[in-house]
Order: sequence, then structure tokens, then C-alpha cells
Amino acid sequence: MQLHLQQSAHQHLVQKVEATQIRLNSGLQTASFWLCPNRGPKPFVLSGLSDLTVELLDPVLADQPDILLLGTGERLRFPSAELRARILAKRVGLEVMDNAAAARTFNVLVGEHRHVQAIFLLGVLA
Repeated sequence: MQLHLQQSAHQHLVQKVEATQIRLNSGLQTASFWLCPNRGPKPFVLSGLSDLTVELLDPVLADQPDILLLGTGERLRFPSAELRARILAKRVGLEVMDNAAAARTFNVLVGEHRHVQAIFLLGVLA
């Protein structure tokens, strides 16, 4: 899916989402990554969604985003209820969706100057 938005030299936005890769205006990502609009992508190593823990999310949550988007690949998959509750307890909104929906939402929220971060999972099993 191709996304068309105005380019910003100062913000990292999603341009295109495919099954095995995501193109940002700052480059191509072929492995799971964490995206902050002002700092760009960072690797996010995860073998399976069931391995996702609050401790793995600590660097993301340390930034205290208003919203954390979790793109779970080509299809929607939810992390454990316990993990979702622990993130909410840190006063961070968690929105779980497939990568295409997460990309669209990320770009819109960045355009609205919201404090958002996203994790996009590529090749990660349930």
C-alpha cells in the first residue's frame, strides 16, 4: 500500500507498507523497528509476539508517548492482556493494529503534532 503525504525533512514518516518491508522517507526497513518521528527508526528485536514484555518496551515508554502504536504485521494480533494493562498503568495509550493501519495512523498523528511512537513488527510470529 502506497501512502502519499507531504514530505518533511525533519520528521520520519511511512511512505509504503508491504508484507516484508516498510519504506520510510528516511529509508527502507526490512526487520522489526521502533519509530519515533523526530529520531527515526531503531531496531526492535523480537522473535514472537508472546515474547513482548514491558521491559522490552522500557526504552519506548521512557519517552512517555501519549500513544504507542503496535503494528503486528499483515494481520491484527494482540499482545497479552497483562502487557496491555501494564502499558496503560504507565499512562500510555496503546493501539494495536496491522502494519498498514498503524502506518496510516502514525502519519496522521505526526501531522497533528501528537506525541506518538510506533513499533512495526516484520517477520514476527504469533
